[in-house]
Amino acid sequence: MDYYALIDGLKKEDIPHIYMACGNDDHLLKKQNDAFHQHLLERDIPHEYQTGPGGHDWVFWDTFIHKALDWLPLDDASAGVSSGHVQ
Repeated sequence: MDYYALIDGLKKEDIPHIYMACGNDDHLLKKQNDAFHQHLLERDIPHEYQTGPGGHDWVFWDTFIHKALDWLPLDDASAGVSSGHVQ
């Protein structure tokens, strides 16, 4: 899948909220995430990109899953909103 083409093919108001997180020592994905973050910045696409200590491993993921959950709009205003895949 080409995330660049997906973003560029949507109207700005149709782009969902984006959360990205990557470990500073992630040798598999750090360059790609940094480049996509820059792409979003250049197009003024609102998004959250967090980096921190760790690599492509459970130590990083265990920490940042909590940050991702805190970022999600899970308040009363979003009650009953779902993708249809979760009951």
